Amino acid sequence: MTNQEFFEIVACFDRSTAQTMKLSTQEFTIELTRGGASAPAASAPAAAPAAAAAPVPAPQSSSSSIDAPLVGTFYAAPAPDQAPFVLPGDRVSKGQTVCLIEAMKMMSEVPAPCDCVIEEALKAREFAYAPYSRFLVGAALLGKSGTIYRGCNVESCSYGPTNCAERTAFFTAVAAGERQFLAIAIAGSPAEIDENGGRKIGKLTQAAWPCGVCRQVMAEFCDPDSFFIVVAESESDYEIRTLRKLLPEGFGSGNLADCIQ
Repeated sequence: MTNQEFFEIVACFDRSTAQTMKLSTQEFTIELTRGGASAPAASAPAAAPAAAAAPVPAPQSSSSSIDAPLVGTFYAAPAPDQAPFVLPGDRVSKGQTVCLIEAMKMMSEVPAPCDCVIEEALKAREFAYAPYSRFLVGAALLGKSGTIYRGCNVESCSYGPTNCAERTAFFTAVAAGERQFLAIAIAGSPAEIDENGGRKIGKLTQAAWPCGVCRQVMAEFCDPDSFFIVVAESESDYEIRTLRKLLPEGFGSGNLADCIQ
């Protein structure tokens, strides 16, 4: 490390509101403390107005913010004449780059820690109509166009007309002209419903995998080996399966080939 690079680190620390800062490489370790602060070494530096803050959040975090892995200068785009990585309102996928952070003349990409599709499924669950089972399910279906279609379960007192969240999402997408799909996220949980119809959504306690009918609808439109089903077990934990895994010997249009003249 050159003296100039060292001075740039110190200057970056001075511009921040952090009390401590520690930088370690294979060759050296630098630890800076402001004004005799007693903060522990593992504490994270706070954000400066023009810099991002540490630490990196745990993967699959349900936080609404994304923290950078180090203090530095924020860049929204890869170059001054190029479009920003993301814009307000964009749907972001886990691992997708959202910005760049410059420190010590080095650029570091900051990836999104989670998929927003899961968040969309949680939002869809809020609109579920399930006065009989009291089990609310939300689904978020990602089309090949990049559009996300929400669905929730809708029950009937005669039970037969009841529609699952997954099929609601698929039928909404098909009605909008979408025919190819990449993934679906599903979130289900019990709810407490009082005599006045008020309800309190409970926490996710188990994976709510699609029923057989929903899996068959998925098989109608999706490639079994490349369509992914994401099922949330909690606000931050989820499992991923391919449609082939959930429907290994599915019935498809190919089975009707001999019947169609």
